[in-house]
Amino acid sequence: MQFTFTQRVICGLTIPDGKNLAIDGFTFLPDFEGEHMVRHIQTVVEAQTSEEAQVKAKRLISDFLAKLALIDNSKYSLGEDTSVTANGSGVTTHTMSLSTKTCIAQDGNRIKNAYESNSKMKYIRKLPMRHYKDGINTDDPFNKFRNFYRVLESYDKTGGITAWIIGKISNVEMKKNNRGQDITVYTWIRIKLSHSKNQHGDLTPFLISNPQHVATVMKYLPKMQEFARTRIREKEGV
Repeated sequence: MQFTFTQRVICGLTIPDGKNLAIDGFTFLPDFEGEHMVRHIQTVVEAQTSEEAQVKAKRLISDFLAKLALIDNSKYSLGEDTSVTANGSGVTTHTMSLSTKTCIAQDGNRIKNAYESNSKMKYIRKLPMRHYKDGINTDDPFNKFRNFYRVLESYDKTGGITAWIIGKISNVEMKKNNRGQDITVYTWIRIKLSHSKNQHGDLTPFLISNPQHVATVMKYLPKMQEFARTRIREKEGV
């Protein structure tokens, strides 16, 4: 059975014709015809029940938006209001909420063309893309850094990550871990964002309440995001 699933999306995409913007099986819609801002995303899935359709559609939409985030680092987040219609039955299930988030406007046709010009976008591994999207969407610098570093962890272990970063920046700043081993400053920050000294005998963790800790993360965050984006493009060939 086919179900049409629609969910509120918070992004800056524009709809040039004021009707819809279709990309790879997903349709972006305004609240009303003639409005030029995307308000909803819609797709059709095969399922036995409306509950199964919701789970399946939400997963597909989330993975699709992760791919779009790679194109120009724009934010795409999903609201809680959804509708599920069993095609041919006219029976629709709604959930509603209100979102006040705003995003910078992006030309929808430009994003569509960029997506469709690279057919390999359809075959990107999902885990690194999800981490990248989560990094883009969060406003917390610690969570941003963690998610961008997790992109690298999706492809390699610490030794391989260190070698890859050194290959990109030969004079990268180096630190010591709790075992006296050389690690890049990016891995050092990752450890201090993710481990407790008491529980793991590791480096003293960074605290979001400490301005100096936040400043250190912010200093290296842009390059960490660049590393994540570059690694996806290299490994996925996009």
